[in-house]
Amino acid sequence: MSWFEIYSVIWVIVTLILLGINLRYKRMAAKEYAAAVDMKVIATAEYRKAARTMERAVELLAGVKAMKKENEP
Repeated sequence: MSWFEIYSVIWVIVTLILLGINLRYKRMAAKEYAAAVDMKVIATAEYRKAARTMERAVELLAGVKAMKKENEP
């Protein structure tokens, strides 16, 4: 084998190893991204639920204030 053939074989092996490492990290990154999207969806739902609760509380408070005004002599 000449030095060029040895170099070519080594280059192919190193390239395949680096490609495998790259694909593994891309898969891990995709899983992390999917988890982050899930967390964002959950957080958005919780935020909307809290906003609705806050709106109800404001409406109840306005109703209580109106009732107090009606009951004042």
